[in-house]
Amino acid sequence: MRIPFCYISVLLIVLISCKEKEVVPRPENLISEDKMEDILFDVYFLNATKGYSAGTLSSWKIKPEDFIYEKYQIDSLSFAQSNIYYASNPQKYAALFNKVELRFIALKDSIDKKMRTSNEKRKETKNKTERSQKMREKIKDSTEE
Repeated sequence: MRIPFCYISVLLIVLISCKEKEVVPRPENLISEDKMEDILFDVYFLNATKGYSAGTLSSWKIKPEDFIYEKYQIDSLSFAQSNIYYASNPQKYAALFNKVELRFIALKDSIDKKMRTSNEKRKETKNKTERSQKMREKIKDSTEE
């Protein structure tokens, strides 16, 4: 009788200790995961823009933080609390960042495709121009003879 009780006790202790505990309480104004993904995407995009071309945002008089708060109709406190809440669960936070990363990869692929298409059209136009120039020269040479 004693052995099963020990097993059950150990099993209960393991199960209770393995239970996922909420380290940070869920804020009342928690931003949804989808909206948080959009916000993080825009925040990192604006920060990259600021790092790449610092004058652009300032010349347009755009403050990245204010832009984000206005666009998503949130305040700094709700963003900070939601960010801390999601960060307290590393699996959720990593999944959130993976989604943001996938969006950046898709954006890059889309831009690369447009650049290739644009370059191909430019080359095609250049080739047509060169061919027509050669034809003009041939016509000119044949009429001069």
